[in-house]
Amino acid sequence: MSRSSAEFEPIDPAPLFDWLQDHYGIPASPLADYSFWSRPGHDDLWIAAGGTAPGTGATSVGTQVWRDAPPKGYLSTAFVRLIGSHATRNVFDIEGADLAAWFSGGTFAPPGSAHKGTVIIRWRGIALGRARKFGELILSELPRHMRVDDSLLHTFAHVPESAR
Repeated sequence: MSRSSAEFEPIDPAPLFDWLQDHYGIPASPLADYSFWSRPGHDDLWIAAGGTAPGTGATSVGTQVWRDAPPKGYLSTAFVRLIGSHATRNVFDIEGADLAAWFSGGTFAPPGSAHKGTVIIRWRGIALGRARKFGELILSELPRHMRVDDSLLHTFAHVPESAR
């Protein structure tokens, strides 16, 4: 069956809710008004506004939650931005040079602790995306097409807050 020929089916989001709670401390309540969809034979998961139903032959519906379920896969950047502000575990709030490193796809070592693996990155409580923690280092997993030139970010990091 090709990727585009499988029809979407609604799914019970309870396992996703349990995983988000266990891994990031995210409660189910912020996702209560959404519907969740998958395609038979695929390990992808999609979230859409409640009442949204994909049409015949659709290749997507709403926002992708993941392409492959964890632990093999990971949450999409779009989904992390939707729910990451609710995270209470495995999350880093970053500023300055760490923020510049994350936006350029680099590594950084912020204070704090989290398990090894995928973490949520936030700036002032706003979810930006995900990263991968290896030991004391965190590697940005911002998609390449969203990254910003490192030299521009370091310049911006030194602009006084009042001028931003």
